[in-house]
Amino acid sequence: MVTHTAIAVSDMGAVAASEIIVGHCQPVSVCAADVILAKCTSIGASSRIPMLRSRRTGASRSKIFPESVVKKNIVPENEVTESTVNLTTPQDSEQGAGPERKPRGWTKGLSSSANEELRRGCSRGDLKLVKLALEAGAKVNMPQNTTRGTTPLMMAAASSGHNVGEVLMELKNRKADMNLRDSGGWSALLFACRNGKLEAAKFLLEHGADPTVVTTEYKNVLILSAMEGKVELVQYLLNNRLTGKQVNDADAFLWTAVCYAVSAGHAEIVRALLERGAKLSIEDFEGMAPLAIACQGPDLACVKLMCKKKADLNATDKRHRTALLHACLNMQESTAVWLVDKAGADPWIKDDEDNSALSLCDELKMYDFRSIIKKRWSDEKDNDA
Repeated sequence: MVTHTAIAVSDMGAVAASEIIVGHCQPVSVCAADVILAKCTSIGASSRIPMLRSRRTGASRSKIFPESVVKKNIVPENEVTESTVNLTTPQDSEQGAGPERKPRGWTKGLSSSANEELRRGCSRGDLKLVKLALEAGAKVNMPQNTTRGTTPLMMAAASSGHNVGEVLMELKNRKADMNLRDSGGWSALLFACRNGKLEAAKFLLEHGADPTVVTTEYKNVLILSAMEGKVELVQYLLNNRLTGKQVNDADAFLWTAVCYAVSAGHAEIVRALLERGAKLSIEDFEGMAPLAIACQGPDLACVKLMCKKKADLNATDKRHRTALLHACLNMQESTAVWLVDKAGADPWIKDDEDNSALSLCDELKMYDFRSIIKKRWSDEKDNDA
C-alpha cells in the first residue's frame, strides 16, 4: 500500500490537504513538476482528481471542475465544490449489489458517495435508492458529471426505469430546479425529448419547465423529438401552444425539425410536421431543402410526402444540385427512378461539376434508371415531332 499526501484545489481557490491511501497500486515516482492523480473509488471508478502542481514549476493551480458557461440558469461551480474526498480500498468497496444496498462511504452531511448513489438511482429510475441517497445528504441540484454538469433531474428525465415518474415527483418535492442547464445548454426537458420520454416531458412541462429552452446549438424540444423519432412525443409538442410554434425554427446548422425527420426516415413525423405548417422551402447553409436531404437516404416515403405537398422538384443548392442529382450521387436508384418516372423531375440539369442524372447513371451503373431516362427522352422527342 502506498501513501501520498496531496493537495486538492477547490473552486474558490482554497487548499485542503488530505492523506490519500490507494490500495493495490504500483509505487509512484513523485516529481515536483507532475500532477498527482488519485483514483477515487468513492466517487466512481473513472473519476480522477487533479492535484496542485509544485510552486517551483510556476504552474497555476488546477481546478477540480472546469469553467461553467456564463449563461442564465447554468449550474454555478460553487455548488459542486467539496473540501474532502473519502477514499476506500478495493476490499472496502466490495459490497452486495442491488438497489437497496447501503451506499459505501456515507458520512453525515454532504458526501460524494451519497451524490454518486443519487446519480445511480436517477439513471436507473430507482425510487428507493434515490430516497436513501437524499436522506443521506445528497444534493438534489448538484451536478453529477464534472465535465458537463448534468443534474439528477436531467438523468431521471432521460431514464428508462420503471419508476421514473415517482423519481421525478420525489425530486420535484425536494425542490429540484426544473430549468437548470448543463454546459451544453441542455435542461431536463431537452434530455427527455432527445430520449423520446413522453411522460417525463409531460411531467416537466406541467411543473414549470421552460418549453422555449434551446441548447447552445439552438436545438429546441421539437427538433430533438424529431431526431429521436417518437411520433407521440412530437404530436404532443405540436399540440402545445408554445412548443407548437417551433415547427419552423432552425438550429445552428439551419436545420428545422422536418430536416432531421426526413434525414432519419421518420415518415409519420414528417407527415405530422407538414400538417402543422412545416415549410419545405427552408434551406440549410449548403442551400439544401428538405427534399434534397431526404433524397440522400433510402426512405422513399418521405420523398413522396413532400412531393405531394408541392415541394420544388428542381430546386438547386449552392452547387447547383437538384434532389434528383443528390439521389443519384448517393446511389438511391429507386428514389431517382420515382422522381423521374412519377414526379416529373428534370434529368438534364447539370451541377457545377458538369454532372447530370444522365451522365451519372452510366458511371454509377444504375441501369434501371438509365432505361427510364431513355424512355423519357424518347417520349419528349415524339412530342416535339
